[in-house]
Amino acid sequence: MHAPTRQWTCTDLSGPALTCAYANAVRHGVADRLMLVEGDFLDTIPAGGPWDIVTMNPPYIDQSEINELQPEVRDFEPIDALTDKADGLTFYRRFAEVSADILTPSAMAFLEIGFGQSEAVRTILTSAGLRCEFIADLAGVPRVSLVHRQG
Repeated sequence: MHAPTRQWTCTDLSGPALTCAYANAVRHGVADRLMLVEGDFLDTIPAGGPWDIVTMNPPYIDQSEINELQPEVRDFEPIDALTDKADGLTFYRRFAEVSADILTPSAMAFLEIGFGQSEAVRTILTSAGLRCEFIADLAGVPRVSLVHRQG
C-alpha cells in the first residue's frame, strides 16, 4: 500500500460521510492509519496537527449561485457541502487565519476552489503570507489552489 507509515486525519461535518469513509478504509486495509473527526473546520481545528499535506474540498459556492447549479448537484448534495451561505470564500479566510497552526513549515495544501474564484482566493491567502498557485482542470479552469507557507 502507498505510504504505509503515514497517519491521516480526516474531518467532515457529516457523521454518515465519515461512516462511509471508515468502511472504505476498512475495505482497503488502512483503517488503522486514520483518525476520523466529525466537526466543522470553521469552528475547531482537529487535534493531531500540524500536517505535512492538507487536502480540502470546502463549501465554496456563492449562495447566490446555488439555483444555477446542475440539478444533480443542487438537488442531491447537502447544502452545507456546497455553500457557506455567503460569498463562498469563508473557508479560505479561515484557512488563512489558522494556516500557521495547521501547516508544517514545508507543508503543501490542496484546496478546491470554485469557477472564477482564483484571484479572490489568491488575495486572501497571500495577504496571510502564504504562497499560492493554481492547478487547472481539464477545461483549463483554475480548480485547485496549491498553497505553501512562505520561507
